[in-house]
Amino acid sequence: MRPGRYDSLNFEESKQNFAFMLREAEYDLWGFMRENQKMTFKKTLELLLMHEQKEQLDLIEPDEKIYRSGFKPITINTTIGKIVIERPRLRKQVYESTILPKYTKNEEALLELICNLYLVGVSTRKVEVGLRSILGKYGISAGSVSKMTERIIPEIESFHKRTIPDKYIYL
Repeated sequence: MRPGRYDSLNFEESKQNFAFMLREAEYDLWGFMRENQKMTFKKTLELLLMHEQKEQLDLIEPDEKIYRSGFKPITINTTIGKIVIERPRLRKQVYESTILPKYTKNEEALLELICNLYLVGVSTRKVEVGLRSILGKYGISAGSVSKMTERIIPEIESFHKRTIPDKYIYL
């Protein structure tokens, strides 16, 4: 086989070093921004949870003794990767958050993304592989993707069973 014009590019060493430095700078910039985005999301969510808990404690009658009981770490899958959140707890009372309901493991935006991919016909296996690049090596299994998409199946069925007006000649 005859070597092609672009099989081996013989740049000057100074140009090779510059290209390498540009790639490294790009990686450093996007890596830094992604980590900064994760930390900002984590801090914001934790602050919201603490303020929500404080409001709930303020609603309790003063004669009831309810104390804070530290934090419980939970891992949430988000569109920017896995994030460990410190969820506040109460002693002698169950703290129910409206921001982050109990047993939440996935961000709502991630659930919407999965449902939209399912609607356009992407298989659960391909969704699993695609999410692995966002969430890391564990990601979300194809079975979990199927469970998440079950919530839109009634909408799909109602769309398929809807009546179509007679004004259309053909479909």
